[in-house]
Amino acid sequence: MTADSTITLLKESAVLRHEPSTNSSMDGTLEHGVVLPVINESGGWVLVRISNTVQGWLPLWYLESPELTNDQEIAAYFSKETPIYAQESVDAEQIGLAESDSYIPINYESRGWTQIQYDGQYGYVETSAIQIVPLSQIPQEEEIASEEMNGADIPLDHIAIMRQSNQAFLSQPNVFSDILYTASYGQRFAVEKIVYDDAGNEYYRVLDDKGTEGYIETRTAQMANDSISHVGKPQAKSLSEATIMLDAGHGGEDPGAISEDQQTYEKEITLATANTIQKALKAAGATVIQTRTDDRFIELEERAAHSNAAEVDAFISIHYDASPVPDWHGITTYYFHEADESLARFVNQELSTLPLPNNGTHFGNYYVLRENNYPSILLELGYMSNQQDLPYIRSQDYYNQVADRIVNALTAFFQSEADTE
Repeated sequence: MTADSTITLLKESAVLRHEPSTNSSMDGTLEHGVVLPVINESGGWVLVRISNTVQGWLPLWYLESPELTNDQEIAAYFSKETPIYAQESVDAEQIGLAESDSYIPINYESRGWTQIQYDGQYGYVETSAIQIVPLSQIPQEEEIASEEMNGADIPLDHIAIMRQSNQAFLSQPNVFSDILYTASYGQRFAVEKIVYDDAGNEYYRVLDDKGTEGYIETRTAQMANDSISHVGKPQAKSLSEATIMLDAGHGGEDPGAISEDQQTYEKEITLATANTIQKALKAAGATVIQTRTDDRFIELEERAAHSNAAEVDAFISIHYDASPVPDWHGITTYYFHEADESLARFVNQELSTLPLPNNGTHFGNYYVLRENNYPSILLELGYMSNQQDLPYIRSQDYYNQVADRIVNALTAFFQSEADTE
């Protein structure tokens, strides 16, 4: 196909993508029979023009497949043993082999590389080495990314994957119960049900691959299908092009954490912090959306839905921590989707220059991250229960420092994303 040719859409419909990737934002929907001029071709995708001002990308593997009805809910069929790489390069570390005559659900496909989940981590295969088929075509007896545990196939939404190291596989839904063993990072469990302890903490009752029943904390794991719809890369290539959503935690009848002297409410300082960050980002040229700008209660579902509807380039949820252990203090950066680890790393690196201790980046099973389809992180910017952190937490100067660091981090993050194009 040449740059001066045309294609006729023979599918009922097709989604036009902003970048040649199935997790890129949507620029429009095309209907059957439309004739499109081809501008460019790259990595199995074609860049087409639908008007003088609108153009976008279509995957050839979708256009040429009579079976596919969209570029989501897709799977890789391996007709032969196929290497799986840690990164999108044949020179990267090989982390495994996909078995011959097997299927694995696809997270996304981009420029000739397909991301899948393999052995508890993300891996990449060359698109030319696979056949892309509808997810529904996976044979029931071989449903990949499910595990055969106790002689039964387990659907994706009933498989929990451990995302933290050194976590206990418990005999009861209580962190003080007997530990059956320490689960390994990436270990998979068949989920039977969700249960709660007396304090309201949430656990999965699970079976391991040997059929042993036990409990794991839901905060330490993700379900196998949680990241399938997640857009891993921002559309913006610079902070000035970006749309950033700031989520001030809690609000209204939900005060969040409260300082020991009852003088400081988390809901108030998250809003003060978010407002300060908003001003700094706006001054840097970014478009900024806030989930709340006053003292009101907003459901978690609404916060995530707002981000998804706005198709943001980054979502940052602002919180302050608390613990019954008074010595715990410092800053922690959380992410849920592995694709968002890069954003978390850039932000945390800047936050590490603040005067409070830095606790690093960690997986966090928070609703506003888990249900967010766009790059998202949650920041705990200090412990309200710690007397060393509290003076900073109450300080406008601290909010200013946080805002400066976030502007620096996002500037570097978007530049890094642009450099990898």
